[in-house]
Amino acid sequence: MRNDAEQAWIRYYEPINDKSTWPILTSQQLDERITSRFNGLASFFRRYVVQKNFRNEMYKARSLRVKETQPPESEKDLKQLFHISNDVKIYVARRERFYIYLIEQQGAFKMLSYTDRIRL
Repeated sequence: MRNDAEQAWIRYYEPINDKSTWPILTSQQLDERITSRFNGLASFFRRYVVQKNFRNEMYKARSLRVKETQPPESEKDLKQLFHISNDVKIYVARRERFYIYLIEQQGAFKMLSYTDRIRL
């Protein structure tokens, strides 16, 4: 798995850091340049996830023990950063050590961005 994981990382994640990826000015560019890469990486790792490990009491207890040392980004700042109109609502989900920012488009939630809940 390690070799496959390294190849998946190179294929999906490393291109995000390429200068040609930026700037991202539209939701279509965000989907093509970022979201699709995270979806590809998630699809790769999903094959190795044992679902029952995420439904047990130990996992739930560990998730609840995460101490947030960094607040989520403000909706105003995110809208300014991503050029999103004021009438669009940004939702924040807390998952493990991340804040995941979502917007609703055409009846489906799409990931806008994420930040750490924990300052290292």
